[in-house]
Amino acid sequence: MKSATSPQYKSSFFLTLSFCILQLTLALAQTEPLTVVDELPGFPGGIPALKRYLDTNLDFPLVADLAEERLVIVEFVVNPDGKTLDPKIIWGQNDTANMAAKKLISAMPKWFPGLNDDLPVSTWVRLPITYYRPVIKGRIESDHAQISSEIRQSLYFDIDFPGAVTKATFPGGALGLKTYLAKNLQYPQIAKENGVVGSVLVRFTVSKNGTPENFLVERGIGAGCDEEAIRLLKMMPQWKPATLDGEPIAAKQMIYVPFELEVNEFADVYKVVDEMPSFPDGQAALLRYLAENIDYPTDAKEKEIQGMVAIGFIVEKDGSLSHLKVAKGITKSCDDEALRVISLMPPWVPGKLKGQAVRVFFNLPIRFRLE
Repeated sequence: MKSATSPQYKSSFFLTLSFCILQLTLALAQTEPLTVVDELPGFPGGIPALKRYLDTNLDFPLVADLAEERLVIVEFVVNPDGKTLDPKIIWGQNDTANMAAKKLISAMPKWFPGLNDDLPVSTWVRLPITYYRPVIKGRIESDHAQISSEIRQSLYFDIDFPGAVTKATFPGGALGLKTYLAKNLQYPQIAKENGVVGSVLVRFTVSKNGTPENFLVERGIGAGCDEEAIRLLKMMPQWKPATLDGEPIAAKQMIYVPFELEVNEFADVYKVVDEMPSFPDGQAALLRYLAENIDYPTDAKEKEIQGMVAIGFIVEKDGSLSHLKVAKGITKSCDDEALRVISLMPPWVPGKLKGQAVRVFFNLPIRFRLE
């Protein structure tokens, strides 16, 4: 039996130690921050401590022309040593509010770093902060000197931090919400007629009992879509409320309501036109091209397979070929060879209708015949 101090055991120990040092060195030398890690970074003391830090240290932006509440989303890196670096504004307001948020992030105490394979790594963190502007005697206060410490302490910061709280959820989760929106959305006629598409960003609150309320269009697209987004979200069923330390809390949400018109990409494709598309230099050149470029598949030769493969495609207005599809096949190898040869063809002479180039569907038969 070998003793624990034998050369073999010492060698194993030093190999293991060297591997660990190498892994740690690689982690610390990592240059590209990660967005997905085994364990996310954390503020020391958790979400309550983070809220206290914000309440105590944020230099409240003073801009009289902004609405009562405003959102700034900051993205930054937590290094392997826990330092916060490179704050960037992902969603901002004005220079004053943006700079205040970035200054706050840069001055933060060291975080617990993100971990991958139990090793610290550079990790991206995204921190949305909502400022609620104090209202004094029915007006918005714009003078920093007049904002009392009591009012400053009452400012509410809505923080969406991964893992810090249990978030409010729609019945059935993200898929349930997507299904609800698709099933119940009524596209405004004026938006349809004018081809208005896009997404309406709506902010709202899910109360402690799960009721969606306080809807506000943060970014709209008009043509009745903003009103339809609000109508749709007001009809939502009760949500499962967010919780903090197991207790239900009111939580703010953001939802993009998509307005997308279904477009038939083949609506302008013709089957018969005044001048049908053609291979450059005509039919004889097409037959020559096929004869020179088709490689009879070996397996089809060995099995003496012959027949006709028909490939359908669209000749675009510029003569390029698109949407190649096997309309009639014989074997996979022959079908694939026919597709390959057609995909390598030079641009065709496009079809014309009333003198204008148009998209035309074309069906090209290719015969595989053994000599």
